[in-house]
Amino acid sequence: MGGRRWLARSSVPLGPEAEADGEDAESKAAEKDPTTSPPAPVRELSCQGQGRGEVAVVGGGFAALFCAERLAELGFSVTLFRARSRLSATQMEHEHNTVFTRPGAGFFDYGCQLITAGDPWFRERMRAYEKLGFCHRPDVRVMSKDGLEAFPEAPGWAGAHGMWQFQEQVVQEVVTRSKIKLISTATSWPPKAGTRYPDTPLLVEDYHLGPEGWVLSNQKGQSFGPFDTLCGAFNSQVMLNVQLKRPEVARMREYLKQIRFATPIVAMVAFDKSLGLDFTSAFVAGDRCLGWVSNNNRKVAGERFESRRELWTLIGTADYSYHLFAQFGTRGYKKMALKDFLESFGTMVGKNLQQFGPEAIRIMHWEAGIEANTMPSDAGCLWDAEHRLGWCGPWATFGSAEGAALSGRHLAEVV
Repeated sequence: MGGRRWLARSSVPLGPEAEADGEDAESKAAEKDPTTSPPAPVRELSCQGQGRGEVAVVGGGFAALFCAERLAELGFSVTLFRARSRLSATQMEHEHNTVFTRPGAGFFDYGCQLITAGDPWFRERMRAYEKLGFCHRPDVRVMSKDGLEAFPEAPGWAGAHGMWQFQEQVVQEVVTRSKIKLISTATSWPPKAGTRYPDTPLLVEDYHLGPEGWVLSNQKGQSFGPFDTLCGAFNSQVMLNVQLKRPEVARMREYLKQIRFATPIVAMVAFDKSLGLDFTSAFVAGDRCLGWVSNNNRKVAGERFESRRELWTLIGTADYSYHLFAQFGTRGYKKMALKDFLESFGTMVGKNLQQFGPEAIRIMHWEAGIEANTMPSDAGCLWDAEHRLGWCGPWATFGSAEGAALSGRHLAEVV
């Protein structure tokens, strides 16, 4: 097919493409040739029913997991390669964000905040996980200068003990039930409290298509394969540049690099004294800088943290975050964001938040936060039939955990 421009998502400003290393790295916009020939959206291919075989799925989130699950249901032998993902973006109060959370310890969910479900299949899946105790429906409101407004019913789910523990419980359930072979960067599996999820050297970062199929390897010199088909489910611009180096993946890489992100500023703030607010989380409406606030202490189902402080996640709007970072860069945006967030939050709840002893535990500008554009197709994934290479993710459907899961299932159906 001929190349077509990617489409901007409605109401989400196009952020710059991240080029540098790290979540706080300065971003810049990159010019792209819109005529580059992409892998075809799957609706333009007649490739279904080509047989069963060995499939490698690479990715840490719901797109990869539910792609692997559906492939296993269809009779494929599946190996899932996992690292951390945006859904597992949880950080304890006193430890690094690569350390798996300890039961009862205070934490911040700083990535995915709430999982909504409109698709019947995904909604039933979330309800099943709720029954298993993996997740619950927290109290979520809409907050503005006019006060708080409740939803008729809880709009979504959060992990009962944080999003990271929720994700690993879901992975363990799916992998065990579907008999999927799992290769993880975790130092132990199932992950134990306090263990680390290092990104290297176990992360596969080389993909080679040889005469027998796809072979994957990592920095330790370990190789896996061959596989008849490779399915990818990550879209960080940094990872695409590092991992998709060979000619056989170049076409997919260049197409995926057209993804643009809204890059929100996220502040993890600990207050010495409780703010005394009677809600857990809120979407923020009509504010110039805040888009979401969440009390992590209350977000845990049925218990409270072993923390003397109240831990809040504050997330900026895409437009505010983009312009503040563009104005101040890596050195100056954090101080200004914290000042603006506390002032806006305090105004809406009628409190001077400086009097509650706020401490910024971490403030970050997330380079791959929210997909801001999508491919010119409703196929839900990409497929390169020549190389038996597919790619999925929320950029191909809509930006949410549900969108990621549905994209993964779409790709599995094509394979």
